[in-house]
Amino acid sequence: MGIYRFIASKYLKSRKESGVISLVSLISITGITLGTMVLIIALSVMDGFEGALTQKIIDFDSHIYISGFGKRDLGGVPLAKSSIKKILDTNNIVMNSPFISRYAVIKKSREYEGVELQAINNSSLNLKLDRYMIAGECSFVHKGDSTKGIVIGEKLANTLGASIGDKLIIFSLTDKEPPTIQNPPIVVQFYVTGIYRSSMAKYDDLYAYINLSEGADIYNMPNSVSGYNIKLKDINNLEAKTEELQDELGYPYYVRTVFKEHQNIFTWLELQKAPIPLILSLITIVAAFNMIGTLLMIVIEKTSDIGILRTLGAAKYQIGRLVLTQGMYLSGIGVLIGNLLALLLSLLQNHYEIIKVPASVYYISSVKLVIDPVNYGLVSLVALIFCYIASYIPGRFAASIAPVNAMRFK
Repeated sequence: MGIYRFIASKYLKSRKESGVISLVSLISITGITLGTMVLIIALSVMDGFEGALTQKIIDFDSHIYISGFGKRDLGGVPLAKSSIKKILDTNNIVMNSPFISRYAVIKKSREYEGVELQAINNSSLNLKLDRYMIAGECSFVHKGDSTKGIVIGEKLANTLGASIGDKLIIFSLTDKEPPTIQNPPIVVQFYVTGIYRSSMAKYDDLYAYINLSEGADIYNMPNSVSGYNIKLKDINNLEAKTEELQDELGYPYYVRTVFKEHQNIFTWLELQKAPIPLILSLITIVAAFNMIGTLLMIVIEKTSDIGILRTLGAAKYQIGRLVLTQGMYLSGIGVLIGNLLALLLSLLQNHYEIIKVPASVYYISSVKLVIDPVNYGLVSLVALIFCYIASYIPGRFAASIAPVNAMRFK
């Protein structure tokens, strides 16, 4: 053990009855520990929240939407599948399936609600609706009839008072035109086969899913669709690929990403993350000032010892280095304990979901904390750098003490 580390370790505690140094050291370590732990958990919460919300949106939608400008149907317009495969890479495409989307009114008994009816095919069920089912199953099969099942959200089911097996009546417009004698509205019945809970109002309140073939029959769209859902394995350069795909397909196709479609949510997430650097700076600055106060207390308490070292021939830079070593000892212990506590709390939250949040506000009921080594390393590095800089000031003060004055100090 070097002389600096040896003396620094001795200074972590006081041999005097007052125990001033040990108490101050403990307070300093506690401050660094709490600051490190809070910052790591804050970053872990934000990463976990963003990841969970993004995954939920992608599960219900897709990475890329292809529809018509002005929500026009893509009837009679052949989809350039070769262009899609060329730009997005065939091996990277998980799902490429059509859908039909129409606004409708859904009725049960005397309850009416407006919905967006989504007609999807069976392959589209890898939208991962099954992950969120709370009753029934994610299927359009009702008592052997493969076309009359409907899957609705929990809030919509509660509003209508619907449960599995109940009959619902759908009212919708034909060809998006006002109803007339020659153009009567569509009236068709479905049976509830599944109820899901996403905790997102857009889906739970508004979206109802039926079979694509049934939707094509209802709206007389045998050769046209509202658009296509595309899901990818790798979403790197998603924006660039989407722009390239738009240029390749041209009019009347309108290509956009999930991030563009839900821009308000992702913008909100970015705003939530924006204050994190400021919070990081403020907490580390507070920890740094705490470190300055702690080391100054140690220097004052050990002034006579510093005088002895100077008398024995210790240079000024060696005294300063001793104080720096002391500061890094304290900060290192605090950062290490802070990392361990953050890891422990993250594991407990992920396993037991101790802290719940209102799903109606945050879209999820519990946040899984992301244990990212980058966050742990970044916070630790920043804290150590600030503490190192903070230790320089007491080091200069200790080095400037004259040996004669130090020997007389008691």
